[in-house]
Amino acid sequence: MTVDPAVSAWESMLTETNGPADAVSRRHSLRGPVIVALRTIGFLLVAALAILVLLPAALTAQAAIAF
Repeated sequence: MTVDPAVSAWESMLTETNGPADAVSRRHSLRGPVIVALRTIGFLLVAALAILVLLPAALTAQAAIAF
């Protein structure tokens, strides 16, 4: 099995076994607009959690130590 450094070993194995069309279609199927939207919403939720919950908690703890 030869491994192309531009793709993973799994994709190289799929290419050698099934031909290039199968590996390419699997790789591109993960980048659909629904996946991109869900990933973006997830990142925004994590950022909102950090800003709205963790930051005030850290500031409160710091103020409690200072006084």
